[in-house]
This record gives sequence, structure tokens and C-alpha cells, in this order.
Amino acid sequence: MKKLHLLFLIMVILISTGSTEDLQIPYIENLTASGGENSITLFWNQSTSDLYTYRIYRNTEIINNNNFPNSELIGETSANINSFTDFPDTTVNFYYAVLAVDSSDNIYKLFIPYNNITTSPAKIDSPSSLLDSAAKISSIKTSSVGNSIVLNYSSNKENRTLLIFRSSKPISENKSLAEADFLSEINSSDRSFSDFPLPGTLNYYAILDSELYKSGRFTIIPGGNSTIESSGVVTGDSEAYLESRKSIRNNPLPFLEINKSINTGKPLISQSTSLPVKQNLSFMTTTIINKLINSIYTERKELLTPVILSKDLETSENSEEYQLKKILLSDFKEKNWPVAYRLLSNFLSVRHSKDIELRAHFYRAQILFFQKKYRDSFMEFILADDELREEIKPWQDQILTILR
Repeated sequence: MKKLHLLFLIMVILISTGSTEDLQIPYIENLTASGGENSITLFWNQSTSDLYTYRIYRNTEIINNNNFPNSELIGETSANINSFTDFPDTTVNFYYAVLAVDSSDNIYKLFIPYNNITTSPAKIDSPSSLLDSAAKISSIKTSSVGNSIVLNYSSNKENRTLLIFRSSKPISENKSLAEADFLSEINSSDRSFSDFPLPGTLNYYAILDSELYKSGRFTIIPGGNSTIESSGVVTGDSEAYLESRKSIRNNPLPFLEINKSINTGKPLISQSTSLPVKQNLSFMTTTIINKLINSIYTERKELLTPVILSKDLETSENSEEYQLKKILLSDFKEKNWPVAYRLLSNFLSVRHSKDIELRAHFYRAQILFFQKKYRDSFMEFILADDELREEIKPWQDQILTILR
């Protein structure tokens, strides 16, 4: 009876304010939240409307119009899913709301007790660790379908972000990822992924939980989260292949060649391809030029050695930077430059916070320097110049001296 009275009151308020359109707002029904050992599971009845997604929010108070801006968005699901599992990192009481979103990204902000918001608190017994909350991938298999390779897998967690890697060599252990290419991010609920490799090539695949990969605490399990047998397609449609690459690299801008004056339309360069006539400088001019050059360039005697920032040595195992720390203390510290460069490139292929990405570019620039790729090193240092200007300056000075 209490529930019916509350719904009736809401309808009366909407009608009295003239908001008859609001009565058509879609919403889920019978939302419940059950706390367990280290997770809280939500269940609900789907809306009959054709929705694009549901968004799940969390707060320490019953969610309403007033505190909704302070509520935390913790996940999204498609319209055909009616459950979600939350892994809080604290044992405080939480309240939830599941709001409908249409194909135009409009959020229906209607908060109805006993329907799309919870009014009873839910909490966990103890916080879950990263290993507990990460998706564990198993039974990965591949099949050739036309010009594509379809990956099917099992995941013990819903709505986790997964990373897919591909390599021409077996991905049988963690260091095998150094030579693998990052393909895409997917949702663990998808259970499959289609790849369009080059025809005639054989490839191996691996699927890892995104947060677990960033922390460096993942383990490659052949036959579990990586394939044992190679897969390939004999022939392929070039258009389909190009279509599959669009999300990886945008088309470059066209080359703009300006060979006529905008104002007059006359050619800006002579049609002649002959070189100018060589003329010798006078003794006085040559002397002055040599003095200017000698005053600008000075030999640097400083010997640069690999630098690891203290911030990257203090990171913990559960932090996002842990994978970076492992690279620095292994191949980077041991001056195994080719492997260290590949590992850092793979690390940068996954989204990280800006501060972490800048530091990774700083280390990759050092690797290029010690490989005597000075021009590439200089450009790489520029990518980290915003936050590490003082640390970068001696490297850039040395490179400019070398390249003079």
C-alpha cells in the first residue's frame, strides 16, 4: 500500500505541474541491491521502452534530484541486461540509481523509490582487491569466418574493460606482449570480438583485464587468456580490412602545395631547376662567420646516464604505474633498449592519466637517445616538456650539440 500511495502522489504532482510528457519517461522497476563478501549485486526489471543504455550511479545517501550531481557513475549496461555487480573499495553503506539513456544520450532523471533507486543501504563485508575485481578470461578460442578471425572467450565478471592483443609469435608468457600489437578495448560482457588481419598471415591473440594489465599483475595463461594455435585468413576483402583500421588511425591531412601567389597568381618559384652560381666569400666574411659559429657552439663534456624519476620507484603494486615501474627496473635499467622501447610503446598504447603518459614519453626519449636516434629522441622529449622541463633540458642541449 505504501508503494502504491507513493506512486500515486508522484503522478498527481506531475499532472498538477502540467508535465504530462514526463509521464512517458521510461524507467526500470524493482531495483534491488544485495551486499556480499566483496561485491554488491544489483537486479531490476527492464523498461518496455527501446533504450540505448542504463547508467548506474552510487551515493552514500538515497539518490534524488538534489544530490544526484554528487553521485558517482560506476557503470553502463545495454538495454537487454538487467543486473550489475559493483566492487566498492570501502565498507560504507551505498544507495544506487539506474537511469535510462536514449540513443541521443539524454538521461531520464526521474527518481522513483522501489523502482529505479534503492532506499535500503547495501554494503560489503571487506573491500575487494584488484585481483578479486578483475575479470579472469578463460577458454579463448578462434575461428575463421570469411575475411575475419572471431575470438570467443569466457569471463567471470560482467562489464569489465578488456584489452585485446595480437602477435605473429605465440603469446605464451608475460614478456611475449613486448612484441604484440594492441588491437582494441571491449566489454567483458561481449564474449566475442572480430579481427580483420592481413590475408595470409598467422596470428596469436591474448585478452586481459584493463586494470590488471595497467598494474602489471597479470599472468599469461596459454589456452586460458591466450591462444595456443595460430589463426589466419587465406583471402580477404581489402575494403573490409581498411574499414577495420579506421578506428586505429585517421586519414592524414592532404599535402598542400602552394606554388602560386594568392594575390597575383604568379609562380612563386622559377621554372628553372639549375643551381645558383657558387661564389667564394671574402677572407673577412669567412673570419666573421667562423667567430660567430665558435661563440654559439661549445663542446659538452657531460656524460648522460639513464634517469629514473623517484616517483616511479615509490609506486605500489596496486597502482596504475606499477607496470611502468616493472619496465624501468628490468629492461630499461639493464639497458636492453630494443625490448624496453617495445614495452613502453605497448604501455602507451593503452590510455593512462596524463602525468603517467608524460613520464613514459620521457623514458622512451632516453631510449632513443642511447640508440643514437637523436632527432626522434628530441621530438619524444618535447611530448613530456610540459611537466618535466628541468629534467629534459640537459638531454635536449646535448642533442642539439650533437646534431649541429
